[in-house]
Amino acid sequence: VYKAGVRHGGDDAWWWCWHLYRNSSLASERRLLLEALAQSSSAWLLEQYLQYSLDAKMVRGQDVHFVISEVSKNPNGRLVAWRTVRKHWSDLMILYGRSSYAISSIIKAVTIHHTTLFDLHEVE
Repeated sequence: VYKAGVRHGGDDAWWWCWHLYRNSSLASERRLLLEALAQSSSAWLLEQYLQYSLDAKMVRGQDVHFVISEVSKNPNGRLVAWRTVRKHWSDLMILYGRSSYAISSIIKAVTIHHTTLFDLHEVE
């Protein structure tokens, strides 16, 4: 229901879910809301969401890779997620380290839809 609400409800629905996420103490509910927030059709909101996810006061560090992965699944968020990862690569490396499962899942999530030689060069 949250996912459909954010997907079809516009900015107000997104902010309502964000408010619920910030005020919920149930881990399972928070996880559902993190997933739902990635469903927005607004590239601006998705970019804002990714920025929030990099702030430990807004989203727990262990959830950052989940947020990036979920936004990357959204066709409206793929480019935004890729650009955010590139821009904040050093921050992500500090957060997760080189050998982390989270880093490999982030790389996979933001590059899975890359199909051109240009994309390959950007990843390299």
